[in-house]
Amino acid sequence: MATTKQTGAERRRGKRTFNQHYARLTAEQVNKVYSLTKLGYQLDFVRTDCPPPQLAVLHRNNELVTVDRHGDCDFSPELPLRHQP
Repeated sequence: MATTKQTGAERRRGKRTFNQHYARLTAEQVNKVYSLTKLGYQLDFVRTDCPPPQLAVLHRNNELVTVDRHGDCDFSPELPLRHQP
């Protein structure tokens, strides 16, 4: 299961739409995200400015999965997330 922690810096400038996140994916990520959505995962966001770069984050129930820019999946990511109220 993913490890989460709250980060101090608030970088959000408004909520992006699915299409805005999808447009930020590499071709390899598009293929993998498409496959994962068939399994019930939903694309949450794409991180572009923190290591590792170009990281797509998806969820299904309480499960997180990340897809790197090369299309490789991590089904047990240790990913710092902001607290969601």
